[in-house]
Amino acid sequence: MPYDERGLNALSTVSNFTLWHYRTGDQRGSVIAPGYFTAAAARLAVGDVIIVQAADATAFLPVGVASTAGAGLTLDTTGAGVRLVRSATQSISVDHGGVATARALMLSEMPPSALPETPVALNITVIGPVAQITLSLIDANDQPAAAPQIFAVVGGQVATTVALPGPPGAEWRLRVADTTDATLVTISAPTLIRAYARLLGEGGGLLLLENGAVLLS
Repeated sequence: MPYDERGLNALSTVSNFTLWHYRTGDQRGSVIAPGYFTAAAARLAVGDVIIVQAADATAFLPVGVASTAGAGLTLDTTGAGVRLVRSATQSISVDHGGVATARALMLSEMPPSALPETPVALNITVIGPVAQITLSLIDANDQPAAAPQIFAVVGGQVATTVALPGPPGAEWRLRVADTTDATLVTISAPTLIRAYARLLGEGGGLLLLENGAVLLS
């Protein structure tokens, strides 16, 4: 279709600048072709802007000179248009309930000293939902003496025996923890490993040590 004079209307004029509106059934490519607005040359001035509503797009086109079309700004009608969505703020309240569950591990009192490899009875009382406990023997530097042992909790109790290794002068502690939760843990007081008593001998009315030295003179 050729240029239609009835489709071109001035929207605003200020300081020798006019903003125009032009509606047409032509494609945008036809509107920006050289010579399309030749019939309107007397009305248009260089620097004016035309809002073109073409069949395929809406564009802001500047009025140029000669046969060169300005770059302009094209609004592609294939994209999503502006939509207004009414919204409201909803109040949401969440209540979270919980039940506190007591859990504890209690060791029977360990002897302050023991002979090397002498079995020591051990009783562990378990309070709360603990299915298994891990028992470790640790030295004064919290280093394990052997691989930890795992015991099932039956009726809230675990009973076993431990043999504390030497050498004499070493100190051992027992560490008990929930197998599934290492934060639930208890550690016993240290047990000192003492040496076996020496045999005394007698000679010349004196008490002698094993090496023959006089114990008392």
